[in-house]
Amino acid sequence: MKKVLLITMMGMVGMVQAGVGMVDDFTADTLDSAWTEVYLLSRGQDVAYDTTTNADQLTMTATSVNAEQRGLLRDDASLEVGETLVVDMVAMNPSGSSEFNAGIMIHTGTDVGLTDISGASPSNTLQDRLGYLTMSWRSNGADALCEYFSSQNSGTQLKADSTGGEMPVQLWITRNAADTYSAGWVDSAGSHTLADGIVLSQAPGAAVGFYSDLRNSGTAVFDNLEIIPEPATLVLLGLGALTLRKRRC
Repeated sequence: MKKVLLITMMGMVGMVQAGVGMVDDFTADTLDSAWTEVYLLSRGQDVAYDTTTNADQLTMTATSVNAEQRGLLRDDASLEVGETLVVDMVAMNPSGSSEFNAGIMIHTGTDVGLTDISGASPSNTLQDRLGYLTMSWRSNGADALCEYFSSQNSGTQLKADSTGGEMPVQLWITRNAADTYSAGWVDSAGSHTLADGIVLSQAPGAAVGFYSDLRNSGTAVFDNLEIIPEPATLVLLGLGALTLRKRRC
């Protein structure tokens, strides 16, 4: 119902644009070939990690971890100035007290100098974290997180401890200008901005997708990855909070 309302309201105000809309609703039985899985950080050990589509949703599952960071990217959709990347969060279930966080990310492309996963971890430590921006949620600490790197070994993590243990209903990243971004989340109280006016000289946005930080085993479930033009973003985020409140009622 939320998607029908969104499309109707966008149509009424004439906001539907070519190249903007659903990136993937995960209705296919398998991930399509446009998706590329990459390492952002590897410790050189095998990690049991899988991304699958099931029940019209994307499920990320880690059963053996070693502080790895991974990306799932595609470049047939890009985040342009004045647009917002948004995803619905369905569930996140860690199996321990260590970090397990997942969410969305934008990057400079899918061919970003990272090692293709291809079902196995690389034999040596790999780190290539420059040129991306992530917005995720860490379930063990109930934290909303925004991360980006100005150099390979110099990263910034913005954390919001004020989620009150409530899992967001949506995560979002907005491209305000060619090299300027904002990011945040939506819960039953509405939309929250965690990072505003982040300037990244690498200007990510040519590729969009998902991010996971595997310091603990667990499962994260997402649905409906979309790119929305402003000001339709306000409609979408508002409907996200409304939908969550209706679920609770």
